[in-house]
Amino acid sequence: MPTPLGATTRLSVPLALVLAVAGAVLLWLGLSPAPQTPAEELAPLAQDGTVEVGEDGFSLWSDDPEAYQDAWCVADATPLLRPTGPWSLASGDRELHEVARSPRALPPGTYAVSCTPEQALVVGPHAELTAGWLLRGQVGVVAGAVTLLLALVLTVVAVIATVRRRRLESWRVPPHRLQG
Repeated sequence: MPTPLGATTRLSVPLALVLAVAGAVLLWLGLSPAPQTPAEELAPLAQDGTVEVGEDGFSLWSDDPEAYQDAWCVADATPLLRPTGPWSLASGDRELHEVARSPRALPPGTYAVSCTPEQALVVGPHAELTAGWLLRGQVGVVAGAVTLLLALVLTVVAVIATVRRRRLESWRVPPHRLQG
C-alpha cells in the first residue's frame, strides 16, 4: 500500500517532466525570430495609387516607424484602419512599419488608395497575416521560464518527498520483530 509521500512522488516526476518539455518548447518559441515576409509579397504603391485587393486584404507599409501616427488613408471612399500602435515586419534586411490596413469588410477588387500626408508606401499582405504566434517574443520567453521554474520546483518537491519517505521507512520496525 503506497504512502501519501509515495503517491506524491509518483505524480510529481511525470508532471515535472511534462512541464520541463513544455517550458523548453515555449522558451524556444519565444527566442526564435519572427517570420520573414518574402520581398515578392511587397510592392511599391502604384503611381496612380491603385491597389488590387484579394480575399485577405492588404496593408500599407512605410520605412518610417512613426508614419502611422499622422497618416490618414482611404481606398476609394472607404477609410482604411490605422494601427493603434507600432506594427512592423521584416523583409530581407529591411524593416517596414504598418501605416494602414484594409478593413475585413472590404470586398476584393481594384481600389484607388490615397494617404495624407503623401509618402512613399509599400503595399503588402494584411498585417494580421504577417504576425507570428503570440508565443513568439517576450510572452514565450516569460511563459517558458515560468514553466521551467515550476518544473524545477516540482522536481525538488519530488526529491524531498522521496528522501523523507526513505528516511521514515528506515525507522520502521518490521512486523516479525514486533511479535514476541
